[in-house]
Amino acid sequence: MSTTNTCAHCQRAIVLVDGAWVDPEAAGDDSLWRETCDSHDTFVAEHEPVVSDTDRRIAVLQAIDAFVAMANAHPSTPHHDWGVTGYQADTPGQKVTRIIMGDLQADGSLKARSVHCFVDNLTGDVFKAAGWKAPAKGARYNLVHDFAEVERNFYWTGSYLYADWKRK
Repeated sequence: MSTTNTCAHCQRAIVLVDGAWVDPEAAGDDSLWRETCDSHDTFVAEHEPVVSDTDRRIAVLQAIDAFVAMANAHPSTPHHDWGVTGYQADTPGQKVTRIIMGDLQADGSLKARSVHCFVDNLTGDVFKAAGWKAPAKGARYNLVHDFAEVERNFYWTGSYLYADWKRK
């Protein structure tokens, strides 16, 4: 039994084959697919199924939970000298969720909190913090699509969130 859907970008029928969404009607030189799906910046040369906003938000919330768990378990996290021993997702706002870091207390709360990053509630885009209340412009990663890259580049200071940061 195959799973079918509609591509969110080119509106063509797509089928899930070996974990990737493909267009069974596509020919080798398919200009419609190339102009919409191949050039889309959220994934590399793939179709993406239409997903309801509710399903998208659930996927993002799950990715945020996974990110916080990964950050708390990361070897770079326990910096007692700097007061950073844990991460938490703050209460989701209307558009973004603030990821905070600080000194993890016995009751599970954070003391001496600061913002690590912001995550867009609908897309999963990760933004460097411009301050306590607002993200900086320009998404750095996407938790839903780029989680492995975030996990590989993560560092407790947030240095991987700088636009010109390159892994050495």
